[in-house]
Parts: sequence; structure tokens; C-alpha cells
Amino acid sequence: EIPDTIDLMHYLSVTPRPGKVQTIRAVARAIRNLHNVGIVHADLNLRNILVNAQPGAEPKVFIIDLDKSTRLDELTLGERIWNLARLNRSAEKLNRHRTVVTSADRLRFFKEYAGEDIEISELYESQIFDLTIHRGWWRVLELIRGRQSQGILTANRILIKGANWLGDAVMSLPAIRALREACPNAQLAVVTQAGLKDLYTSMPELDFVIDYADEMELLKMTPTLRRWSFDAAILFPRSFRSALLAFLARIPLRAGYVSGGRALLLTKRFERDRAALSMHRVHYYFNIVRGLGVKGDRATPQLVPDTAARAVAEELLRPIANVDGPRVAIHPGATYGGAKQWFPDRFVEVAKLLVDKNKARIVLLGAGPREEELAGKIAQEIGDGALSVAGKTRLMDLAAVLERCDLILTNDTGPMHVAAAVGTPVVAIFGPTDPVTTAPFGDAHTVVREPVDCSPCLKRECPIDHRCMTRIDVNRVYAAAVEQLASRREAGPGAPSKEARA
Repeated sequence: EIPDTIDLMHYLSVTPRPGKVQTIRAVARAIRNLHNVGIVHADLNLRNILVNAQPGAEPKVFIIDLDKSTRLDELTLGERIWNLARLNRSAEKLNRHRTVVTSADRLRFFKEYAGEDIEISELYESQIFDLTIHRGWWRVLELIRGRQSQGILTANRILIKGANWLGDAVMSLPAIRALREACPNAQLAVVTQAGLKDLYTSMPELDFVIDYADEMELLKMTPTLRRWSFDAAILFPRSFRSALLAFLARIPLRAGYVSGGRALLLTKRFERDRAALSMHRVHYYFNIVRGLGVKGDRATPQLVPDTAARAVAEELLRPIANVDGPRVAIHPGATYGGAKQWFPDRFVEVAKLLVDKNKARIVLLGAGPREEELAGKIAQEIGDGALSVAGKTRLMDLAAVLERCDLILTNDTGPMHVAAAVGTPVVAIFGPTDPVTTAPFGDAHTVVREPVDCSPCLKRECPIDHRCMTRIDVNRVYAAAVEQLASRREAGPGAPSKEARA
């Protein structure tokens, strides 16, 4: 009813920056005058402030809807802050789709509001304002509780924080595929370590892959992720940092396992209880999306190398392309720690038996300088029947190499899960880790394990005599490998072998 005015919300949305600055200061003075006469506005927001801003003239400000306000003799500092927090909340709502009220606008407003008041000026100078108003206690509570969401099935944009280890990343693939089936129209993005980027770019289910080099770079991505306006975040790692990333990116639905003091940062929490920790990791990751309403049959993890990766694999394996006999890959290393590694000399003995008795050709695998050196030494000791491609493959090149092998003999490693995902039978040697939770998924594989009392201990290095590995002899592993190769021949090319547990 006041002629030639526009409410502050619409004014800030359409007015260029030079006009905003003068108006923001005028609004701050008007609210200060209101507070100075003892009035606490019951509903102080951007719609209840009208502006008449004519070019070249001082903006006129009208504060309306005072019918439910409170009149006091004098406002305390706390009452002033509470009232300004209501106004800031209104500004934050305006900012949800794009930044209209900047941090500089808020600070400019508060400095003008403080004026000559020493107590308020000291508050400003001590930056308490930045903690209580600018960031807003209400905003923290809102992010902790999560804004009202229609759920994952109606989300337009979903962010997935990928697992940090190769094996876990492979085991989480069924969950991602089920999510895509449940949300066919949503944009799916995964944020992952640079070393796992190839794995996710091979997935047609994903629209975007965002990679980072290290943990510091990860947190620096927060402003970028905030601009994407994700509706939901699925956090496969249990780290505090991954939950903090989604929290700071202002993603309303944040789902993951409770761990490491991050419960308050999650809006959909899953307990890492005995039941969760005793299930296979494929089911463990699938439980997160299932808990959000996604349905599926928990299919086996699958990887399909692209044409370029298969061309690289063909070139790498060319020296043994025309040799009769099975191709057996060996991965003798282990990223997690020395306790997971079976002994290099025993790998050599098994490989020699496979070469001599089964006419096998051995393909040594590994990543990084240490594993490349180890693979080279083992290949040299095996002799003519061995070829090392360690250090020569990207992740999907490795998948393509494994796709062309008849068997992989390995410790509990990431490549073990890659092999299973491309359909190559596995003979996996388990020591301190638990095959119930991390064995190669499916029935086409063999786990060789010595059931000692102290295993699984999940330690990186054995503090005693490493009995879980020393008691696994060459003949047991060789027998498991021969049985797998025989099963594969009986089943025919491309068919999985029967389950064999040693």
C-alpha cells in the first residue's frame, strides 16, 4: 500500500551491485532506529522491509507488519542479535539458488548498524558477529538436522563420495548401478581420488566424475560443490572428512555410516554395528542406498574395459600372444601392509610349477615403484615363462589385462576385485584380513587361508610370527590354481568355474 516501493527480497534479486550498497546501509540504519526505541520485530525478514530507491536520491526504507512485535524499555545486546539472526535467516533462504546477499553485504550492514555504539562495535571488531549472525547458529542447526527433503528417489542431483581404496570402490559398483536404475533422470556425480578416476569414467551410469589429488584439495572443492546445488550425498567412506565435505557443501540429505564422530554431520545415519561389519562389503555398501529406498538384487560387481584399454592390453601381452597354455596373472604386492603379503619366493615356486607342469605363462602385475621392482625380480627368477607389466598400466588397462588372463593368483588386494569384476577366476591368499567381508565376490573363486586363532586381526604388520601366512605352503596354492584352471576348461570358454574353497 506504500506507493513506489518494492520489498527488499525482490529489490536485492534484481538490483545491480552499486545500488545495493547504499540501500543496505539505509536498511541497517532503519533497523537500528527501530531497536533504539525498544521494538523487537516479531517477523523481521526481507519481505517486511520495503524500499523506495530512486536514482540519485537517498533510499527510503519502510518496516511493515509490526502488529505482533514487542515494545521494551531497552533492548539488550542478545535481543538485538536474536532479531538480526531472523533477518539473516531470511537472506540465507534467498541465497539457496544463487548468492544474492554476499558476506561483504552482511558485514557492511552490521558495521552500519553498529554506528557509534561502542558495545556493538566491539562485538563487530571481535568477529563474534561472524560466528553468530553471518554463519548463523540457526544455519548450523538446519544443516545438522537437514532441510526437508523428498528423499533420494526424487533428487535431481546426487553426489557420491567414492570409496578410498580400489577394492572397496569395485565392491561399491552394484550400489551405484542400483541407484542409477532407481533415479533414471537424476544427475549422478562421483568425487574420487585421482588414482580411481579411470574406474568411474568407465561407468555409463555416472554423469560426472570429479577427481582430487589429496585431502587438502578435497576440502577446497566445497565452494564448487555448493554451486552445483546437490540434493543428496551418499558417503561410502566412513571418514569424518567426507561427511564434513557434504556438510559444508550444504547438501540437505547426507547418508552414510556413523563413525569417527561424524553423526551430527549426517542426516541419514546407518550404524556400523556387528551385523554391518560382518557382511560382505558389496552388501555393506548396498545397504546405504537400500536404506534410502533404492531396490535391487545386489548384482555382482562388473567392469567392462573400453576399446582403448583392450588395445593397450593386447600390446602388452603380445610377447605371449601365440604361446599355448593358460595365462596366469600374479599380483604379489599389497598396498595396505606387509602382513597381507604371501612370500615372494613362494610365488616364484608356484609360478615355476605352473610353467613346468601346466605350460602356463605368468603375467606379473603391480603398481608403484615398490611393486614394480618386486614384480620384476619375481619375473626374472621365474625365467622365460614370465612377463612383467607392472607399472605399465592405468587402472582400466589393468582390467583389460586381467580380462585376457585365465586366472589370477594374488594376495587380498584391489586387483583381486578388479579380476573378479571382469570375470577372471581368482585364487586369493588371505592372512590377517577377513574373507567373509572382502573375499572376491561370487562363487567362481578360491580363497586359500590358514584358520589360526589370531586371524583375522586386520593389522598392517604382524607383531608375532606371521603364522597365518607361513603355514600356507606352495603345494596348497598350486593345487588350488590347478583346480581352478581345470574347472575353467570343463565349463568352457568365458564360463565361471565352480566354487572351490581351500
